[in-house]
Amino acid sequence: TIFATTFTGLRVSRDGGCSFQNTGPGIWIDAIDIGPTGEVWIGTAESGQPNDVYASNDNGVDFSSRGMQSPSIWWKSVKVAPTNPQRVYIAGYQVAGMLPDGRQASPTAHVLRSDDDGAHWTPSPLASVMYGSTPIVIVGAVDPQNQDMVYLISLGANPPNGDRLYRSTDGAMTWTEVLATTDPIRDVVVRDAQNVLVATQMGGSYQSANAGMSFTAMNAPPQLECLGQRADGTLIGFGANW
Repeated sequence: TIFATTFTGLRVSRDGGCSFQNTGPGIWIDAIDIGPTGEVWIGTAESGQPNDVYASNDNGVDFSSRGMQSPSIWWKSVKVAPTNPQRVYIAGYQVAGMLPDGRQASPTAHVLRSDDDGAHWTPSPLASVMYGSTPIVIVGAVDPQNQDMVYLISLGANPPNGDRLYRSTDGAMTWTEVLATTDPIRDVVVRDAQNVLVATQMGGSYQSANAGMSFTAMNAPPQLECLGQRADGTLIGFGANW
C-alpha cells in the first residue's frame, strides 16, 4: 500500500502504485505518518475552512477525527512513536484567531502530545523555542526506542535561510536547542540510541554521536533533499546536486 498526500486529498494505491484512488477528506493533506501497528495518521491544512487530525485503523479505508478540528490552524506534521502507537505528536500553525476582547490574535505555533491514541491532547509550552518571521514548527522525528525523546524543527528561525532544531527528552514539555543550520532542514533521522543525522541540501549535513545533544558537520556529504533509513539500517538519500 502506498499513500500520497496532495493539495486535494489523500491518494492510496493498493496495487504497488499502478493505480491510485481517493481516500479520507478531500482537502489539502499536509501531514502523514504510519504508526508501528499500521495506523495511518493525517493532518489537513486547507485555507478558508476547518482543519483536523484524522486516523485510520483499517489501512486508510476509513478515517475518523481525533478531536483537533480548528477554523484557524493548519496541521503541518504528525509523528507516532515507533515504540507506542498510543503516543502521537502533532504540530500546527495558527494563521488567525480572535482574542477575548475582539482583537485579532497574532499567528502562533502549536505542538501537542497524545498518550491515548488521540482521545486527549496535552499542549507543549514551547517556552524556549525561537521562530522565524512565520511561526511554523515541524515534528521532525521521534526516537525509535524512547517515546519521550522528540525533535522539533523551527522553520526559518536562523536567518536568513536556516532552521533551528530542538530536542525534548520529556515528551515535548521542555525543549533545548541542539543545532542551528544555514539551510532549511530536510530530514532528521534517528539511527539508534546514540546516532542522529540531520540533512540539508545546500548547507551540509550534520551528525550526533551523543543522542542528539550536540551535532558536528559531516565531512563532504552530498546535497540531500531528503534522507531516510530502511528497516535494515541502510540510509537512503535523495540527491539534489543540480
